[in-house]
Amino acid sequence: MSMQNNLFIFSKHCPYLPIEKLIEYYSVFEGLDDLSLDPDLDLFENIKSVYFDKFDILKEKFTYTSNSRLQKDMGYVLTKLSRGDRKRFSIYKHISRNKGNQIYKILFDKNIIKEEISREKPIKRQGKRKIKKELRRYRVENKIHFTTQSCRFWFNFISPNEFLIRSRKYDKVLGEIRLHLKEHVSLSFELLSSLLIRSHLPKNSILSIGSYWSKKGEIDLLVKTKNKQNIVGESKWKNTKICKNVLNSIKRKAQIADLNPSHYALFSKSGFSKEILNSKDETLMLFDLKDFERLAKGKNDA
Repeated sequence: MSMQNNLFIFSKHCPYLPIEKLIEYYSVFEGLDDLSLDPDLDLFENIKSVYFDKFDILKEKFTYTSNSRLQKDMGYVLTKLSRGDRKRFSIYKHISRNKGNQIYKILFDKNIIKEEISREKPIKRQGKRKIKKELRRYRVENKIHFTTQSCRFWFNFISPNEFLIRSRKYDKVLGEIRLHLKEHVSLSFELLSSLLIRSHLPKNSILSIGSYWSKKGEIDLLVKTKNKQNIVGESKWKNTKICKNVLNSIKRKAQIADLNPSHYALFSKSGFSKEILNSKDETLMLFDLKDFERLAKGKNDA
């Protein structure tokens, strides 16, 4: 299985950025055509220059139908997905199933979103025993991903604030972005973590890779290999080092989910505690920003 190194491709727009800033810019601008970033401006000034000053041009790019009512519903769905848990059925709490299915079909056909298939096993009856009442309505759900980070950013922060942007109340919009940017970047970092670990494993050795979720909990990364190994991972886009508590937490999650991991992979923006670094645990795999920097330079291409 191969996966395009979008971080390497995006880095050509801003080769002057250190890796931490590059990942932030990637989460905001990746996927925009004819992108021109000003190296003399910071991230938020570039957001104003790209998204606010060129709002009408980009609005046309992120409009997928000439039917204004349908586009409004589509925008609602995409904002819901950009801000929520991205489970496929989550939109049906506020929009009809028929309308939701219509919108999903358009967005899939136009390659705006893609589906991540759940690896949770469906609940089945065991012999003559009935499924517990509280589990009978439980459904395994796939998750939705945006095909570009700029589209997710647009429907997370820009489209819902159209009135403020047109009113030139930029500080209010930028204030909201500042408040929630770390959460937004965290998902991009998680997706890049999957790309990074793929590049460290033998080619054609992976059966499946991605996040894992079930009724028992959620895990950032689960890699299943052809030699029946399970690698469980956690990514942290935080300003603190990963310590033993994080490792213990991911081990508990894996045990609860019955995943039987052979290795644990930790991905950190800010490095690791001495206890983690000095660990002699051979099942532990550690990745920091230096590893992502090599990925951005194309040195770990899968």
